[in-house]
Formats: sequence, structure tokens, C-alpha cells
Amino acid sequence: MTNTLSVKKLIALMAYLTAPTFLASACNQASYHVLSPAQNGIEPQNLGNTESEPLAPTARVEVIFNNGSVTTVAVGAATTIQPSNDTVSPNFIATSSCTNPGIVRADYTIKTQTGDIPVSAVRSPGACDSLSVPYTFKTAGDYPITMIVTDENNLTATASMTLTVLDGSKNDGGFTIAAVPMLTQPTKPIAFTSYCFMPSGFTVAWDFGDGATAGGISATHAYGQIGQYTARATCTSADTKIVKTAWVSIVITTAELALPPVQYTAPLGLPPGPNQSPVQSPGPKPVLFPNQSPL
Repeated sequence: MTNTLSVKKLIALMAYLTAPTFLASACNQASYHVLSPAQNGIEPQNLGNTESEPLAPTARVEVIFNNGSVTTVAVGAATTIQPSNDTVSPNFIATSSCTNPGIVRADYTIKTQTGDIPVSAVRSPGACDSLSVPYTFKTAGDYPITMIVTDENNLTATASMTLTVLDGSKNDGGFTIAAVPMLTQPTKPIAFTSYCFMPSGFTVAWDFGDGATAGGISATHAYGQIGQYTARATCTSADTKIVKTAWVSIVITTAELALPPVQYTAPLGLPPGPNQSPVQSPGPKPVLFPNQSPL
């Protein structure tokens, strides 16, 4: 294995590690080698070549409002940003009862119209402190949110989504994706689902990170080799003027490791339009915004 991070990766990690934090912690240095190239400097990690080597984490990011996962909120809504509960370090599943077992740090970057805002949450190894961060969005628009999680072996995983903040003038929604399960074995199918809303219609394109691609709101894919993969989806409006991206980190291992029960439902948000899949409904619980009726 090589112990050398790419320059882009090193610069990105140094930026995240100097971001504001809520707690203090330290991690042990570890190494990894790259399974295959990836876009935008996001590199899949592949330890786990032998049973003695640790596996890299999985990752999916969520924005929570009114106790539900959302892709849209109203201006002024107080939200929390967090790793999904299927964001885990596989090496700690059987030894930790925490949410996000083995994960000790979550670094978020919120991309705004005026620049990037870094926020972080850190917990000591073995502790179960929350890895969520509070954030209130005060201006309407689309906010791409990127998350990098780090586990106790100093291995990382990356995920992203787009949150849309509404003030009554916007009628499109954010974008997020899910992969179920995010931890599995070679050749076993993974169900991928995207959640996108654009009233004029849209298309979704998938890049699974191993050279395979697909189109459509949902897709199924199986990986042939062990390792960590970055699966990416792009939602493009019918007029091609709006493009939103999201990605999740998936781990393929030879061992049969069970993820904690995944509390996953379709994100709450805008009701489905004529070009939207029925599965992309607001969910069973409506989202109530301050001084507004349900969308």
C-alpha cells in the first residue's frame, strides 16, 4: 500500500481539519491506496485487501428539519446537518452501540453565494457525542453541502447533497440520493434512488465510481471488487440550465457485516410533479415551516 495522499486530497483534508469544531479529538494516522481515479479529487479508498486490514467508512449526509430528512426548507428555518445512521466505520459495527459507530469527526462545507462555510463536529474515540451541527439558512437559494467523515483509523468517506431554501419565489427543490445498502459484498445488488424536483422536468444520470453508468430516477448496481466507491448522480433540468449533483460513499467487503437498522424514508419536501416519480412524495409527515402552511 502507498502512504501518499494526492495533493488535492491533502489540501482538502487540511482545510477541513482547521475548520471550527464543537469538540476536540485526535486520530491516529493510517494509510490507504487508491482503487481507481475519481472526479473532483474524491478518491475511493481500498483497505480490506486482507482480513487484517481495516475498511474505509460509508457516508451519506442529511439535513434534518421538524424531525424529518429534507431537501427543502423555508428561509429562517433552523436545521441540523448530520451523517445518516448508515454512515459507519465497518470495523466498529460489532464493538460500538453509538450512532455512526467508529466515526469520530464530521466536517461539512456549506457552499453559499458569498463563499464556503466550514463547520465541524468531533467526538473522542469511544464516545457517542452527536456528529450533527446546527445551521439556519437565512437566504433563499440552492446550497450544496459536502460532508467528510473520519473514523478512528483516520480513514475518510465523502458525501454530498443540495438543499433548496425557499422564500416563495422558487418552485424547484433540492437533490439527494440514497444507496441501500451502503455496506455489502461483491456482486450483491444495491438499490440507488435519487430525490429531485424541477417542475419543468429533469433527467438523472448515475456514475457508480467503477466505470459503470446508468440513467433514471432509480437504478440497481452491483460492484465486482472490494473497496470504497464514490457513487455520484446528477440531476439536470429539461432546459439544461440547472444541474445539481450528489454522491455517497459505499464499501464492498468480503465479510458479511450487517449495517445497523437503517431509518431511511423518502426525504420530506416539495410534493411530486408530473415529471417526478411517485416515490418522491413528501412522505407521511408534512413539513411545517414557520408561519407557513405545508408545501
